[in-house]
Amino acid sequence: MPPRGYSGGWDRVRPVSRSCLGGWVSLIPLPLLLAVSIPSSAGAATATATDSPGSSPVTAVASLKGSDLLLLLPAWNGFYDVSAGAGYNDNLLLGSTARQQSGFGILRANTALWRRPVEDGQEFLLTLAATDRRYWAPRDMDHDDALQLQARYTRQFGPRWALALEADGFYSDQILDTSSIDTPGVRQRIHGGRLDGLPGIRWKSGESTPWVELAPIVSQTWLRAPYDSFSEHGMRLSTGRPYGWRSEWRLDYSLRFRDYEPHPAVTSGGLALPGTHLGTLRHEVQWVDRHYWDEARRWFTTTKLRGRFATDNASGFYDSRNLAVAEQLNLRTSRWELALEAEYGRWDFPHQPVPAAGGGAHRGLDDWVLVARVERRVGLSWKLFLEYERESVRAADPFDGFLANVYTLGVTREF
Repeated sequence: MPPRGYSGGWDRVRPVSRSCLGGWVSLIPLPLLLAVSIPSSAGAATATATDSPGSSPVTAVASLKGSDLLLLLPAWNGFYDVSAGAGYNDNLLLGSTARQQSGFGILRANTALWRRPVEDGQEFLLTLAATDRRYWAPRDMDHDDALQLQARYTRQFGPRWALALEADGFYSDQILDTSSIDTPGVRQRIHGGRLDGLPGIRWKSGESTPWVELAPIVSQTWLRAPYDSFSEHGMRLSTGRPYGWRSEWRLDYSLRFRDYEPHPAVTSGGLALPGTHLGTLRHEVQWVDRHYWDEARRWFTTTKLRGRFATDNASGFYDSRNLAVAEQLNLRTSRWELALEAEYGRWDFPHQPVPAAGGGAHRGLDDWVLVARVERRVGLSWKLFLEYERESVRAADPFDGFLANVYTLGVTREF
């Protein structure tokens, strides 16, 4: 069966994995989870990791791009860090009533390999982020893992045209919210991975003028039973413009078809239609603005707006709508880094009734997320960090709702 909210899929990753991935997990645009990090042709590739708290290697790349030190660097540069810590999760299985709690140990690794844009007009960025948690209490879940790999290669062809090749890989072994309409409130461990490719062509008329990019989308997701693997293909059209102190806004529209070939389409009552397979058409619009408020780029905010609409290829039982807004505030000084992110998303499944709610109510939920992080540099290569993550879901079906809090304290070593 498809995971709950098939139209969202991997996008509704719960707090146990947000520290590794950060923000909205999606392909658009090799996400700023989901888009803009730095005003350059490689901005999309660095976006997700840059938004993620604790992603020091990619932050280092972002701070160097456009600086006076750029030409003094070698062509290839590596940035690495490793973090270790401990924490507490008060709802391991994302339960709506009974809540399993446990302390945990955590190990993270982040790395970035960057070929700076030299005279030949070529740039390459490879980022890797991995997280492993080990829970101490004798509960139903003893660990969770996440791994994300991103790569982007750009090649300038004259002052106006550029080729951009993107690849994104993701692996998860975590508890995610995977409820379907016939089994509401079920949260299960998902083992699976995803591989995406987005080759694109970009055009711009000048350094500070809007640019336009067109890219086909090819994606494959593998999930272990009882969930069905699926493929996606489509197109993405993007535009953006740098402004101010290396700020930038970006607007993306994508059209995708998702094919659950092993899973049949269903009737309006959720019953399988023999001899068919489920497919969904997805429209998504996303706007992201990364704004630096001072010339030294110590203060910056990231504003994200997203709309996603999906229709299935049969009765409309799996049709869905999702609207989301998020705001992130960052402050960086020589010794301190503060990050605060708030996100709200509304999900509606208009053809999935909730009999317990009465009055012809349909399935829907409100998803609130809050993430806060404080870092303190100690010496040249060490940092102490404190994180807090909270997610609250309220739904028409009470079994769909839950509240989860995660607290983490640790140390980071940069190389």
